[in-house]
Parts: sequence; C-alpha cells; structure tokens
Amino acid sequence: MARPMRLLFVILAAVMVAQGGLGQCYSLPAPDEGEERIFAQSACAGVSNNPPNPTVFAIDEPKTITKVGTYHWNDASGETPGTIGLRDDQGNTYGPWQAVGDFGMGGVPNAFWIVYLSPALNLPAGTYTIIDSDPSTWSYTYESDNCGIAAVIGVKAGSSAQPSWDLTGVWDCNDGGTYYIRQSEDTIWWFGEPTYQPGGWSNDAKGTIILDTIDLEWSDVPKGSTQNEGTLFLQIESNDRLTALQQTGGFGGTIWTRRGSSQNQPNNPEEQTTTSADGKWTMGTGDVQVTLSWNANVDIDLHVKDPSGAEVYYNNPTVSSGGQLDLDNKCSNFVMGKPENIYWPTGKAPAGTYIVSVNYYADCTSSATPTGPVDWTVTTKVNGKTNTFSGTLNNEGDTQEVTTFQF
Repeated sequence: MARPMRLLFVILAAVMVAQGGLGQCYSLPAPDEGEERIFAQSACAGVSNNPPNPTVFAIDEPKTITKVGTYHWNDASGETPGTIGLRDDQGNTYGPWQAVGDFGMGGVPNAFWIVYLSPALNLPAGTYTIIDSDPSTWSYTYESDNCGIAAVIGVKAGSSAQPSWDLTGVWDCNDGGTYYIRQSEDTIWWFGEPTYQPGGWSNDAKGTIILDTIDLEWSDVPKGSTQNEGTLFLQIESNDRLTALQQTGGFGGTIWTRRGSSQNQPNNPEEQTTTSADGKWTMGTGDVQVTLSWNANVDIDLHVKDPSGAEVYYNNPTVSSGGQLDLDNKCSNFVMGKPENIYWPTGKAPAGTYIVSVNYYADCTSSATPTGPVDWTVTTKVNGKTNTFSGTLNNEGDTQEVTTFQF
C-alpha cells in the first residue's frame, strides 16, 4: 500500500552478486536523493532473534536524521511493527516513534520496521543506542557483531537539507477537488473544494516542507457539509505533482497535479472519477477500473498486472502504462469500509491481458485474538462493462488470484 514515504527501496538481503564476489547487504530504509547512510551493518548471513549486544552508533558532528529502521525476520514470520527510539550516552531519549512495516526477503510481511521522521531529527555529535520495542524478534548475526540489525539515514554531508520547491498555484486532485496552494519558504497553506459541484466538502490545511515531503494538518471548514479533520503526509514528486503517503480522518485525495502542467489530467468527476456504493469515496476510473472492498479491521492489498507484467500495488502505485493506485487502506491509518482502487484513465490502458489478485497483508487489531478469515469483493469495470467477484482470505499472507480479463 502507499506505505509512509516512497517505498522505492532495495530489499534487505537482495544480495548483489558481481564478478568480484558477494556485494554488501544493508537493511532498510535506503537513502533517497540527498541522503546517506549514517549507520548500517553489512549483514548478509542467516539471522537469529534477540540480539545479545546493544546496537550503538556514533557521529562525530551534528547530523540531520530522516529515517531509522530495524530488521525483524523472525523465522520468516515478521512481526507487527512497534516503536523505535534512540538514547544518547547521557541517558536522554529521542522518541520512541511508531514504525511502519515493509516486506523482507521472500515477501515476509513486516520484516522491516521503518520510522520516517517528520520533522527530521537534528542530532548533536555523540554516541547513540537504538532502542527497539521488541528485542525478542529483532534480528542479529555475527556479521552485525551480535547487535540488532538496523539502519540510520540522514541528510548527506554537503548537500542542502532542503530542496528548492515552488508549489504555489492551483492544483487538481483525484478527489474531484481544486486546491489553492500557497508556499512561503518551508510552510504550506491550502484551501480545497469540489471543482464542479457546490457543497459536500471544503477543507483547509497548513503544513511544513521537510526535504521532499510535506507534513500537514487539515480540517473541513463550514463552507462544506462534512466536518472532518486529520493529518496528511505527502510526497513531493516534482513542482507539478504531489502524492499522499499517509492520511487520517478519511481524507479521500491521493494525487495532486498542478493545473496547466504536462502532468495534469482533466479533473472531471463525471468522466474521470466514480463514487463508492456508500457515497464516501471518490475513485479514479477510465478504460479499466478495479476496486477491492471488505469489512473487517485488516489490511488487504489489491494487485493488478498490466499486459507487460508491470504490477500496480501499494509498493508500486503507478506504472508506465498509466495504471495507478489512488485509494489504499492500511493499518497505519485504517478506515473501516474504505476500498482500494486501481485504474487506467481513458485512452491510457494498453491492450492485452490483465491479472487481478488480492493479498491478506496484516491484521490491524491489537487484540491477541486474530481476526481470522475475511470476505472480500472485487469489482472490475472494463470498457464500461462491470463484473463482480467475491471470496475469502483465510489468514495473513494468503494470496488469491481473482480474475484475468482482456482489454
């Protein structure tokens, strides 16, 4: 799913083999542009749980930390993400922060725990111990000096801590809205409302730019009929495109494009979007639309492969053929009844065979009693023709192929 911050990362233990021999193996998260590894062990061997030694790193000058991750292979079972924190040599504690999960080697769910720091954390020079909330499933190996495997990512030395962005303008969103954005240095304000119809909703927001992300608090305002509020964490893909990484409060939009830019698509709710059966969610549509729904407190993922084999899903929300995931419902901001939706806009879908599947990614409950089997429904809309499929996923990790169709 649109797991917090771009999950365009290299999987730990995706071992690089070269003529010279075995390459380095690092844990997630990996550095993005303008970032570097502040600390990471090159650990490629098999791992065990419950490291006997603390995981400690030192920095000899102040660093700006953007991500921290730990590894929980846990005998190919993974573990529901807990928290990660830091403690300096004076006993001062930073965090702990709630981590999010990502797949490990072989598709093990929640093998990686990742914290995306927003705002970024400025650490003074010193020695720091990484504190993981579940040492019993934290992985270690002799290559990590019997310390828990971890990675710390920060702003690259000599690079600007803040890229240059210019986001002021009028933006269209795939929730059918127009957003008026004002940027003042690293502060963002906006006002959003439906483009083609009055009422329904209107919201404002204020947030801070941190590297290539925006951390926002939003609230519906009385101009509209809904009165919700929450948080948004956005990825700045360019000065003309923003995508949502995390949402709370039932916010429906996931993709913003600057009006008049080359990336802008006509934002016409009558032709480019549809509304869910309960009227709560606006979803992209076009030549091909696939929608997954369920009604249980679990994270189920929708996957669609296009004729070239490119797969649209939470870890790859857009593909070059035009397919995109615009609604994603995950444990970190779960909303009961919110669907997942993948579509190809009108005129974009390539001809050929499409393959649809669903995956029981995680149980979102904190109860010791698992949710168990969950019924799902998938609706496909291809060239205006609608078909509905249903089934049951039995437990975490269960994957089922739903259907194939031709376009």
